[in-house]
Amino acid sequence: MNNSGKKMAEKRQLRQTRVSGTVSPGCRVFSLVPAAFPMLQREQLALKSLENWTAAATCRTGGHRNAAASRFYYALYQAIRFWADKKGLLRCVEYVPDVHATVASIVGKNGGDCARELREAVNDMYELRVKADYKPEPVEESDLEETVKKAGAARAVFLK
Repeated sequence: MNNSGKKMAEKRQLRQTRVSGTVSPGCRVFSLVPAAFPMLQREQLALKSLENWTAAATCRTGGHRNAAASRFYYALYQAIRFWADKKGLLRCVEYVPDVHATVASIVGKNGGDCARELREAVNDMYELRVKADYKPEPVEESDLEETVKKAGAARAVFLK
């Protein structure tokens, strides 16, 4: 098989791993991690979280607050994926049509004693990302200050 054929086969396999299915009534398979993703590579999610957090801090320092807000959110998102996959929580979850709402739901239901605070940090960071990526008004430093502080604390919990 030539190089082009291999790439097409890999893309087809990846698409197939993202298809949801039903394993029992009321239980929808929904994984944010492709089925072929080896458990040992879960650590890549933590590394992606670190990379995004570092990029966000660099953007923020350079005055690029919209880009920073988006990267801070995705750093938190990757940390949640790491945490949820480690706990086996991404294999079967209640159906929520939006992947970002799904991870917030997982946090709210499985975050333990601090679930409310963790979910609030996730939701606040998500709202700031939406402002940064889709709204006409820019993200201000005052928007980032408290939100990023809470998101950083939540991220630390998820990466334990």
